[in-house]
Amino acid sequence: MYTSFHLKANELNEDFLKSVKALFKSKRISIIVEEELDETEYLLSTPANRKHLEASLTAKEGYSFSSVDELKKHSKASLKNNGEAVKSLKKVKLRA
Repeated sequence: MYTSFHLKANELNEDFLKSVKALFKSKRISIIVEEELDETEYLLSTPANRKHLEASLTAKEGYSFSSVDELKKHSKASLKNNGEAVKSLKKVKLRA
């Protein structure tokens, strides 16, 4: 079994330990602690990501979706066919 907890260090307390003990009972477990990057740090963590993000922030054209469901549908299709689904989308002028 694999479980991931995401919390602030100051949120660690006895209740947290009790919940981990209850979840895993007497099984052997490994606890790995790592500092998480916030989303902005992650997005800017590589030169390629930074360049892509900066370009998208200044773009004059983009894609418009009528609903979150439509976005999800196109995202799934794009993942299934290596991004080919994006080619079928019509670009629109973005509002400033």
